[in-house]
Amino acid sequence: MSTQFNQFDQFHQVTFRNTFTRVCLLAAMPFLLLTAGSPAMAQPAPSDMPPPSCGAPHHPGMGLPPELGLSAAQTQQIAAIHKENKPNVDKILEQLRQNHQEMQALLAGDATPEQLQQKHQQIQNLHQKMSEQHFTTMLKVHDVLTPQQRTRLAQLMQQHQERHGAKPPQF
Repeated sequence: MSTQFNQFDQFHQVTFRNTFTRVCLLAAMPFLLLTAGSPAMAQPAPSDMPPPSCGAPHHPGMGLPPELGLSAAQTQQIAAIHKENKPNVDKILEQLRQNHQEMQALLAGDATPEQLQQKHQQIQNLHQKMSEQHFTTMLKVHDVLTPQQRTRLAQLMQQHQERHGAKPPQF
């Protein structure tokens, strides 16, 4: 029975890390999009770079691919979308972190299968909320892009899938 709970725990740790990484990238996107649109900021000196967010290295130009040719207005609109959504994302991330800690405590203790199932369901619900938040953000960004940019983005995502496997990049 302990092995089953260890596998369950490992699954949630990996799922949390993957979600956390995606959300960190999503939260950092406004800054990254702004720096991608500015030639002077495209390659800052190491001392001018902001500290890495979420433990990930900072890469200028991450976010929507430069091949889309976003205008300054589009970049500002997308940055505003991410800024608007950041509090919701941060709240869900904090709830996920707290629930994962609670799951760790339950797994380390004498929790019943019902208690573990209930905590698992809470975590699943939070993952669903995060997915919905990501989708809402994606729809808003989609509305900012022109039909040609949407087509080009779909092509770039398809190329990425072909090169790197089935998982599309998170823009």
